[in-house]
Amino acid sequence: MRRLVVLLLLATLVVPGGSLAVEVEDLPAKYQEWLQLVEYLLTKDEKRSFLELEQDYQRDAFIEEFWASRDPYPSTARNEFRERWEHLAEEAVSRWGTLDDERSRILLLNGPPDAIIPIDCVDLWPGEVWYYERAESLGTSIALLFYDRYSGGKWVLWQGEDIQDVFKFPQPGVDPNRLLYDITCRDEGEEAIQAVFSRAYRAGVLGYPMMLAQMYEQPEPPSGEWVNTLRAYSTEVPEGAPTLPAELTVQYPGRRQSRTVVQAVVTLPRNEVGRATLADVGSYNLLATGEVLHDDRLFENFRYRFNLPDEEVTGDTIPLVIERALRPGSYRLILKLEDLNSQKLGRIVTDLEVPTLDRGAAPAPRTRNGVCSRRPRPPSRRPTARSRSCRREAKLITGLVRSTPSSPDPTSRPSSSTWAVGSGSSSTSRRSASSSTWATPRSCSP
Repeated sequence: MRRLVVLLLLATLVVPGGSLAVEVEDLPAKYQEWLQLVEYLLTKDEKRSFLELEQDYQRDAFIEEFWASRDPYPSTARNEFRERWEHLAEEAVSRWGTLDDERSRILLLNGPPDAIIPIDCVDLWPGEVWYYERAESLGTSIALLFYDRYSGGKWVLWQGEDIQDVFKFPQPGVDPNRLLYDITCRDEGEEAIQAVFSRAYRAGVLGYPMMLAQMYEQPEPPSGEWVNTLRAYSTEVPEGAPTLPAELTVQYPGRRQSRTVVQAVVTLPRNEVGRATLADVGSYNLLATGEVLHDDRLFENFRYRFNLPDEEVTGDTIPLVIERALRPGSYRLILKLEDLNSQKLGRIVTDLEVPTLDRGAAPAPRTRNGVCSRRPRPPSRRPTARSRSCRREAKLITGLVRSTPSSPDPTSRPSSSTWAVGSGSSSTSRRSASSSTWATPRSCSP
């Protein structure tokens, strides 16, 4: 068995709202562009959570879950909401060059108008009248006036207050009806302007601004549960947390259909693990949260909970068995270990080279001593969370676990590698993978 030394890592966990959150301007360009794209959708909590993330793969996973949480028809393969929003954003940028424009905002939040009439009037700033036969946010018709005040390229929406705002040369004290009567415009501009002002006056001093406020409203955001779940499955470790030392052994004991079984055994010194006592019954309670990456993207994540009765822990070490079924290729495994009794934490980061096993290899035996689950996912995209008691084999609690599948070939042995874990930093390498599909959770007994 090949043994390599990997060091236990402590990573900085940014406290929500704390000073360690990444500033928007410090993010890679593609994430700055994404924040601008979803500016009118993103809640404050979602933005704060996104800025707390430190790794690009975490940001990529956040973006996918952000759109999935807003999918109106999660049972279908398409996300109609995302497609529509991105299409309207592309249209806005192609027409006006930026999303930081009043017209872009109204287009994104309300869709395209039924008609756009350019305004070319002698006494008015250049403008456009947008007409909605039935605005989605209002359920009724409305006419909007956008104008380029001072011809500086910064277009704004007339808020229905002072009509003098749209005139190049305001005339305070002049009757608004007289101003409208005297304007001279090309084509349909004059009729369009009068339609806007007429609609505003019919709605009243407060009515028209209230209608505009409805058009500015953010779509109803989804429950924040998906953000809380994302945080709960984070593998980051708070700075200064008590360290939980461990040794990690990885081996590949067999196949599971077209996949290779990856069996990771985390061995903890018993004297470093906290012990809980309830009614004179002792137990060791631990949590292992994991992420599997390939191509620098999150491939899957999972969680195992271990509740070990005191009488079953008889040696000096406590082994925790974790199994994943992966296709052959290069991966990165990140594990966060949490002792629920002593509050000690540890983080292990290592690369995996999952081998291709012969088709004649026997199926891997199911060897576990924990309760496993996966993070909840939209039903149309990935399996929802499942938490089942995993089968336990006798005399498993003490020492490291080695599973050797029976094979008709006496020379066939499981491929394996072992890491001893201490303190300091770890060495990592670039990785590639041959599969980009989400692995079905195979760590629980069927």
